[in-house]
Amino acid sequence: MSFSTPPAPPQGHPEPAEDPAPAAALEEVKAPRAISRRVVVASTLGTVTEYYELTVYAYLTTVIAVVFFPAADPTAALLAALAVFAATFIVRPLGGILFGWIGDRFGRRKALVLALLGMALATFAMGVLPSYAAFGIGATVLLVIARIAQGLSAGGEIGGAAAYLAEQAPVHRRGFYTSLVNFGVLCGTVSASLAVVLLNAMLSKEQMLSWGWRLPFLIALPLGLVGIYIRRKLEDSPQFIAAREEGAVVKVPVLELLKNHRKALLYGFVISSLTYGAFYVIFSYTQIYLVQVAKLSSTIASLSPTVGLLVALILQPTFGFLGDRLGRKRLLLLAIVCLVVLPFPMFLLLNSGAPALVFLANALLGIPVTLVQAVNLAALCELFPTTVRYSGVALVFNVAAIVFGGTTPLLCTWLIEATGNPVAPAFYLIALAVVCLPFLVTLPETARRPMRLR
Repeated sequence: MSFSTPPAPPQGHPEPAEDPAPAAALEEVKAPRAISRRVVVASTLGTVTEYYELTVYAYLTTVIAVVFFPAADPTAALLAALAVFAATFIVRPLGGILFGWIGDRFGRRKALVLALLGMALATFAMGVLPSYAAFGIGATVLLVIARIAQGLSAGGEIGGAAAYLAEQAPVHRRGFYTSLVNFGVLCGTVSASLAVVLLNAMLSKEQMLSWGWRLPFLIALPLGLVGIYIRRKLEDSPQFIAAREEGAVVKVPVLELLKNHRKALLYGFVISSLTYGAFYVIFSYTQIYLVQVAKLSSTIASLSPTVGLLVALILQPTFGFLGDRLGRKRLLLLAIVCLVVLPFPMFLLLNSGAPALVFLANALLGIPVTLVQAVNLAALCELFPTTVRYSGVALVFNVAAIVFGGTTPLLCTWLIEATGNPVAPAFYLIALAVVCLPFLVTLPETARRPMRLR
């Protein structure tokens, strides 16, 4: 079964100037008029599973700080737990290079299956770790190892899933279909948030600290096995198969990227930085903020970012469709405007202590994140040719993850401590938007254009 789409428009647009290549190398493998439902489900469901497993830690940070670190200084324990959260992102570029090499050399399907398997095993292992009270510093070390394994696996997910979908989507629906990868990210994040909300509502604080926190990690293994089963049934994308048949497969994709695609790497890094910085302040850090700064209950604090995530889920496919009609660049610039205007008043609402205003603030803050996520993966895939597409997307996405992903909650916590200003994270978002603006103004528009083979 397949999704029907209208005929593709003429494909006579020029290629972006940053990566000149012979005309024959710019020819696109003819885009299909429809995309297999199995391809969409496998790519999206696998991403749901991976990002549930990756982000559930973030929503349990305040619990993990107690379970795995000394209790003498609660603030120090929280900062240590956030540092472990950040450590996951430090190794993600290595995962991107590893799985990018597998995906660009041996096929997208193999890399995606291995990434999902590694994530499932690492997350399940976290659910059976002993606590600090039972095993001392050894428990903390094991936690760090498990999170590093998660980071390596996560490094291979987004680049592969996005490249796999982009290479099989009709040219004039590429933005819509690649936005479904981020739809999967949001579904996984919402699922993690709802799981923690449910546990906080059903269990006492003592039960959560004793055994309740383990449950969201333990279900990772069966979820992962389902995703692996579905992905193993897939065939590789037509563009990768064409590259392999032409003998265009690159032996060391990361070296090819650094040698011949530096401008594409720069643009990709800026887009990815905007994605991570906004996402982790608005959908991850706000849960910590509402407990530590606004002094709200853990249930309200967990539920509030979920409201923003649900808004993003609803808007994601629509914004992906608009990205095909209006272009990647326009939506990214609109996101910049929102990130300059919204953060300061919204953080005032978050700090108000009124649940209704807190929910409203998270819902409105979800809009600029969704604008970015709706087009970022399509833009990234269109910047790189097939021969290095998996590696290129994975590398820029995961390098940005180090700078603007895992460190963001830690930095926001530090900013409030250092300045004494409870709305300091708002200025972080505004500064991020202002820095990204000049690059996005000069970004080549790649919507509805052929993707290069090499």
